[in-house]
Amino acid sequence: MKITRLADAELPESAARIIGRFYFGTSAAAGLASAAILSILLPELPLAQHLWLGGCSALFGLLCLLALGLSAHPRFPMHTALCGVGALAMAMTGFFSVLLGEGLRGPPLA
Repeated sequence: MKITRLADAELPESAARIIGRFYFGTSAAAGLASAAILSILLPELPLAQHLWLGGCSALFGLLCLLALGLSAHPRFPMHTALCGVGALAMAMTGFFSVLLGEGLRGPPLA
C-alpha cells in the first residue's frame, strides 16, 4: 500500500494557507508601519540611515503584500514563501542592529 502526501496545490484552503495569508498580511502591515515610524523617529540619524531603515521596511512590507496577493493561487509555494519572509525578517533585524549600532537590544527593533 502506497501512501501519498497531498501537496499544497491540492489543498487550496488548508490551515497552512489560511495561516500563511494571515502571516503575510500582518507582516505587510508591520513592515509598512515600521517604515512610517522609523522615518519619523530618531531625528538625530543621518538621512542615509533614515533612507535605509525606512526603505528596507517599506520594501519588506510591499513584498509581503505581493506574497499576500499571490498566495490566493492554488499553485503558490506557501512553505517556501513563508520561509523566505521569515529569513528576510531575521536578516533585516541583524542589518538594522548593525546600522543603528544598538545590537539586538535596541527599541526600534521591537
